[in-house]
Amino acid sequence: MKKGAMFGLDARIALAIFGALSIISGAALYSAIQEAKVTAELTKFRELEKALEAYYLDTGQLPTNGGLSTLDTSELLENTKNLANWNGPYIAYDKSNARFMDDAGINTVVAFGSSADWGAENTDTISRVTCASLGVSDTCALYIARQWIDRSISFIIKERIDNNTTINQGNVRLWCKTTSYPNSCTIYKKIDIPAPL
Repeated sequence: MKKGAMFGLDARIALAIFGALSIISGAALYSAIQEAKVTAELTKFRELEKALEAYYLDTGQLPTNGGLSTLDTSELLENTKNLANWNGPYIAYDKSNARFMDDAGINTVVAFGSSADWGAENTDTISRVTCASLGVSDTCALYIARQWIDRSISFIIKERIDNNTTINQGNVRLWCKTTSYPNSCTIYKKIDIPAPL
């Protein structure tokens, strides 16, 4: 055996070990990044729900109807109704229009809809059942909707909260079919504040 031949074999073994370790650590890093994104989205939902609760406790009412079965969320950002006990702004978002708030490019709205199952057109699309078309035994609920959330993150959130991925029922509903944002979903998360009807 030639002198130095073992060095070449040792180097190849070391490279194989380092390659395997980098693949394992890369997968763990990807998983940690996904988990951080899920945690950030869940925190956004909690922050907005707390903002709505604080607004309600201060003013004795929820924001007014903003049209298309939504609340006028601009009232969380500025005292547009000149309410005496308004102590906002209640959340650090930018105003997009009366219905939407802008959170770093993510449109956020508070919508109301049926607590019953929504219509599922296919595996990507749901039809939100508005409170105006409720059945006799249905109740109206408030949902925080965040648009254009990464599809994989959306389904992780759905699974985490409802323990299933059925898009048209439960505390989280998903609408994922959009040509402008094909790998994204709108997440509707039901909140524990009664709808203003």
